[in-house]
Amino acid sequence: MDTPVAPTNPNAALARHAVAYAMSQGVREVILCAGARNLDLVKAFLAAPSIRSWRHFEERSAAFFALGRIQAGAGPVAVVVTSGTAVAELLPAAVEARYQGLPLLLLTADRPRTFRGSGAPQTIDQAGLFGTHAPLLADLDSTLESTAPPPSIPPWKRTGPAQINLGFNEPAAEPESANPSAPGPPPLPPSPDFPCPPDWDHFESSDEENLAIAVGALAPEEQPAVANWLACLQAPVWIEPTSGLWGHPDLTPLWVRHAEALFPKATHVLRLGGVPNGRFWRDLESQTHTRVRSLSRTGLPGLARPDAETHRCCLSGLATQTPPPPITSPNWLAKVRAADLQLSRQFPASPPPHARELNFVAAISQIIPTHSHIFLGNSLPIRHWQAAATWKPRFAFYANRGANGIDGEISTFLGCAEGAPDAWAILGDLTALYDLAAPWILPQMHSRKIRICLLNNYGGGIFTHLASMRNASDLVRDTICNPHAVSFKPWAEMWQFHYLEWNDPGNLPQIPDGPTVIECTCSP
Repeated sequence: MDTPVAPTNPNAALARHAVAYAMSQGVREVILCAGARNLDLVKAFLAAPSIRSWRHFEERSAAFFALGRIQAGAGPVAVVVTSGTAVAELLPAAVEARYQGLPLLLLTADRPRTFRGSGAPQTIDQAGLFGTHAPLLADLDSTLESTAPPPSIPPWKRTGPAQINLGFNEPAAEPESANPSAPGPPPLPPSPDFPCPPDWDHFESSDEENLAIAVGALAPEEQPAVANWLACLQAPVWIEPTSGLWGHPDLTPLWVRHAEALFPKATHVLRLGGVPNGRFWRDLESQTHTRVRSLSRTGLPGLARPDAETHRCCLSGLATQTPPPPITSPNWLAKVRAADLQLSRQFPASPPPHARELNFVAAISQIIPTHSHIFLGNSLPIRHWQAAATWKPRFAFYANRGANGIDGEISTFLGCAEGAPDAWAILGDLTALYDLAAPWILPQMHSRKIRICLLNNYGGGIFTHLASMRNASDLVRDTICNPHAVSFKPWAEMWQFHYLEWNDPGNLPQIPDGPTVIECTCSP
């Protein structure tokens, strides 16, 4: 998409060209991390109509906030940063976007190409820095494209992140009127094109008698078709909250809370949506007698097994297919459900502090109002929700389940929280310590009912579950688990959150209005 060149300011012309391209690709929100090098790009976005601009000083948090906005339905979102290490700060979010298939557009300001390899300040090899995690769409330079319209930028598939690198000369002082507004937004591009799911006839197998279904993260448009399909199959199904089907009434008779009641005895596993959390999925690597097939938007198998069959597709296409017949015997379903019930009765007897953590999650699930947005942190929180939370509908769930990391999770939560009537995050203590700058964005948000529940077990609690840690020395245990005595009260006060210390999961607290940090003390 070409724009007129302003001969007196090639930087501004290149910036307007990049903004027009972003708008043509459906970008309607941008997070601006301002610096000297990207000044003209910042000005061009601020002048663009129909673009909501956010400000952040910290690039890593900004990029994860963008992921939250994408997950909450904002469509493609752009992040603008200056040159140098600011670009490298985007890598963690680019990795997460790659494995979730989220359309994150990274606009990275650079010094002119003549500086590359020179060691000059704020000059690194940033064009294509993200490799396969965010392929380079274009590497443009205002000093080279100053006499003609900048070259066109290839279309972006918007099924994952991408980078546009923009080499700018030293910003020049000029009157504001010399930087004209960007053109109005073009029509939104068509949605990314996904293949249709294969017909059920494709899955002919003699093992379907012991079929187990795992449902991972689903896009909102996929959820009704998948729910109807599962109800027709009448097979036992393990449902991750991020599928959007948690608490679905039609699936209650099929729902299996505990994966260990289902998957070790299954001869055939069908995965719908994103890669599931939980040890059971990793165990399928060596469970070679179990056939594994996956249908997902990313087309990633989630396993290294060469025989794992994977189909890249949008599962909303199931709505156009003839519903499958019931595929499993009532005896198989009844057997699995009985084993699941037995495991559910055991969880309060788990050794401390795990029972305390599970009881906190169970209590939190009871006090969260319906229609809330819930962000589940990686490591223990998402597993604890699966094991202990109340099965009820009308929640919108979010998580960063692409790479399963714990960085940027508060920032992503805040991106998901904007526009929600109530928004709740359930996170671990180390996860929170990774993202202490995230609340910077809060004054720009409209949503105020934001609650961050921290399961503080004073270290990396998930590592205590590992069999390899049972006989570890105190030195090894401390090195792996990072024990600490940090209270989050000063952090809450720093960002003007209400603070509530919750010591007894059996005693439900009164939650203050407004942004609140709820620190659940998980060690007796």
